[in-house]
Amino acid sequence: MKKFILISILILLTFSNANAYWARGGFDCGQVIEIDKNNEEIYIESIKDWIEGWLTGYNYVNDTRIGNGISKDSLYHAMVKYCKEHPLESMWEGMEDIYYAIQ
Repeated sequence: MKKFILISILILLTFSNANAYWARGGFDCGQVIEIDKNNEEIYIESIKDWIEGWLTGYNYVNDTRIGNGISKDSLYHAMVKYCKEHPLESMWEGMEDIYYAIQ
C-alpha cells in the first residue's frame, strides 16, 4: 500500500502545469525601501548591478535588447517605486513589472 501511495504521488507531481522556478538573489521590497531611505550606497549599487544582470540574462536567453538605452539610475528608481507600491513583494516581481513597462 505504501508503494502505491508513493507511486501515485510521484505520478501526480509529474502532471503539474505550474511554471515554477527558483529565484536567486535580490532583496525583498521592504529591504529595498530601507536601503533607499538610508542611502546605503554599497547596497544601492548592488541592486543596480542585480537589475542589469537580470536584464542581461533575459536578453541573452531571448536574443533581445530590452532595457537598451535606459540608465542604471532609472531602472533603480523604477524598482524603488515598485517596492513602495508593493512592499510585500520582492525584486523578482519588481523586475517582471519593470520588464513589461519597458518592452
